[in-house]
Formats: sequence, C-alpha cells, structure tokens
Amino acid sequence: MSDNAADFAGSVFPTCTVSFAAGQNTRTITIPMAGDLAFEADEGFAVTLSNPSSGASIDIASATGTIQNDDVPPTGTLPIARLQASRDEGNEGPTPFTFSITRSRDTRGPAWANWVVTGGGIPGTVGAYASDFGGTLPSGAVTFAVGETSKLVTVNVSGDAAVELNESFLVTLSGTPVGVTLGTTTATATIWNDAPPGTGTLAIARSSAQKVEGQSGTTAFTYTVTRNGDLTGTASADWAVSGGGATGTTPATGADFATGQFPSGRVSFSAGQAIQTVTVNVTADTVAELNESFTVALSNAQAGVSVTTASATGVIVNDDFASTSANQTLTGTDAPDVFLLGGGLDSVVAKAGLDVFRFLPTAIGPAASNATTLQDLSRVAGEVIDLTAIDAIANTLADDAFSFIATAAFTAAGQLRWQDHGTVRLIQGEMTGDGIADLTIMVKAPGSIDSTWFAL
Repeated sequence: MSDNAADFAGSVFPTCTVSFAAGQNTRTITIPMAGDLAFEADEGFAVTLSNPSSGASIDIASATGTIQNDDVPPTGTLPIARLQASRDEGNEGPTPFTFSITRSRDTRGPAWANWVVTGGGIPGTVGAYASDFGGTLPSGAVTFAVGETSKLVTVNVSGDAAVELNESFLVTLSGTPVGVTLGTTTATATIWNDAPPGTGTLAIARSSAQKVEGQSGTTAFTYTVTRNGDLTGTASADWAVSGGGATGTTPATGADFATGQFPSGRVSFSAGQAIQTVTVNVTADTVAELNESFTVALSNAQAGVSVTTASATGVIVNDDFASTSANQTLTGTDAPDVFLLGGGLDSVVAKAGLDVFRFLPTAIGPAASNATTLQDLSRVAGEVIDLTAIDAIANTLADDAFSFIATAAFTAAGQLRWQDHGTVRLIQGEMTGDGIADLTIMVKAPGSIDSTWFAL
C-alpha cells in the first residue's frame, strides 16, 4: 500500500465528503494522482468511508486502488566533454562556455545527472571565483527522456575589463540514478584574459581591524588597499584571510568568521581609482577566550601590477570574561562585555559599555571564599545583576527564582536581600532555609537597591 502523500496531487492524502441528494443512489469519488518519471513498483491505496450522517449506515467501508508504474528504469552511460570551453571572457556581459553530455549504450529508459562548477583544473592558470560567474558558482542538472542521447550544458562567464591571469574551472557530473553510469566525469575550461595590462602598485593596511568581537551578529573589520603610481589602467589582486599574525594572541579559525570559513575575494580598481576597502566580518560570541588574530594577504595581482605591502593583521579582542576558583580581578573593555562569575574572591572592573554580569552556580559558597565585588556596575547605563542561572532553592526539582525581600531578614530559602555598608552595597542570597547567606555579592554603587537591579 502507498504510505507516501507525494503519490497524490498536492502531496497530501486526499479527503472529502460525499453527499447524496434525496433519491440519489450513486456517487463517484475521483482521486487525483501525481505523475512522475521514477521507475518503481506498483503501489496500492485504500479509500475508506467513515462518519455517516444520521440515519445512514456503511455496508462496505473501504475499496482499494492500484497505481500502476508506467516508467521504465533509467539506463545509459553519461560522459561530459567540452565544446566551446576555451574562450576570451569579454569585457562585459556573459560569455557562454558550452559542454556536451552524450548518452551511450542503452537509451531505452530515462537518465539524469547533476553538474557543478568548481575553480581550477588547468596548470598555469588560477582557479575561477564565484565572481567570474555573476556571484555564484553555477550548478544544475540534465535530464534525458527515453531515447534521448544528447544534452548541452552552458556556463555563462561574466566579462570584465580587469587585467588578470588566465583562469580555469571544472564542470563535474554526479548524482546519477541506479542503472545509469558515468563515463568521463569532468571537463575543464579556460577563461583567457583579454584586457590590457594593469598599472600601479598595491598596498594593504588595516583601517579598523582591532576591535572587540561583540556578543551577537557580526563585527566588521576593515582594511584599506591603496593604489599608487600609474593609475591610468586598471588593477586587481586576490585577498585571503588566514589565522594568526599578531604576537600575544591565538590564531583565529574559520569558525570565527561569518561564513564559517576563512573569507577571501578579489579587490579591483578601475582606471584612476586609488582606494578600495576590504571588509572581513567576524562572528560575535559569548565565549570567554584569549584575544585572537588573523592576517589578510594580497596575492595574484593583475599583470602589470605589483604589491608593495602584501599583508595586514587584525586582532579580535575578547569581550567575554569568566572567573575561576582562584581569586582574581577581571577587567573589561570600553565596549559591552559579558562576565561569567562564580568561584573565588573576584573583583570586576567592567569599564564602559552596557555590560552583562551573569552569576553561575559556582558562585554559591561561604562569603569567606566565594564573593564577587562589582567595582563599577552602572544602573544609569541599564546594567543588572543576572541570577537566572542559579537555582534559588536547593534540593528541589524545580528551577526556582530568588524572591527579593529588600533589607528584611531571611525567613525562608530562595530569598534575596541587601544591606547598606556605606560605600558598598552587600547583596546576599539564602538557598537552604538555614538563615545563612549562600551567595554574596558586593556592589560599589550609590543608592538603594530594588528588584529592578536583578534578572531573577
């Protein structure tokens, strides 16, 4: 029996209500099917009646139907070959590069395959980029009907006026069904540079490339590529990011960037243009880590163009800070920071920015060994003390929130209070019901404390 809704029109199992007028004794139910080209076994289905109207009964509740396969199994061998695939790219608009896929052997059934373009493939050239094809490396599929033997794949290359090295790319076949084999799976193509030589020299420098990474979204690191000397022609060069480059840091990895891999691209100058900007987007996170660095390097300059300064570094400044069991001072940046607090006698100097003070379960303990002092928490800036990660009542299955009782004495587990000690506000949390504080926070901030100081 068919258990696949895709066998039916709209890819849903059909339902309806069948109605009889007075005196009417026959009605027809029509089940629309979804045709396909897949070779498969015959499939069955059942139509079942239910929920008769008042006064009516069902004698025979169901009837079956059979979907008879009318497709033949895929057959044949598919090789790919280049037709017009070694061409000048042109100065504008698309230039078609063509490849043939010719089916041989058995053609009594259908056949299909996927194809995809990748850069490279020919020694003495550089691999083509997505920008050579309008921004995306092309891909697609070819389908052969019964008896059909030939298909054409067209890859459009974007023309430009940039002087550059000759480039190459591969078209690769894959994804054939059972019954179809691949012959020659790849074909190469050469994009011949047809622009005049470029002019000038290129140098890269960082313009805004030592920044805190942020806690969400991406942070843009920018570099300036300056062109000097003769500007009468065009100029271009590849750029690519790699990890490391600054002492006292750890190398960045592909995961630190917006695409999940090291970014790369090509920077191009038109005649008379002297400045271009390269932007590298770094992914923000809330992980406490060492400062990281990366290098942006220029290479593969256009013929006639030289590179005088080939690389510049970037430093991703950590803005997330985590305490340990040791006593320590955590010092933030002038940007928004995240502090993960708990364990030891810690002092936190947050500095500027809207900072997050998140206390972890490791902050629980006697004040003599577990207490955190917030040196510059700013309620004016909207900063709060985040206690949401702490279960306020010990030894229960529920994840309880603290109940703020202002300056009152403890009367039960799960209560949070404060006391004025002159220049310091003492905040205590009681979690076991014994009247003794289990959480201790000291805040050097003026004014009375109320519940708005906390995320509970």
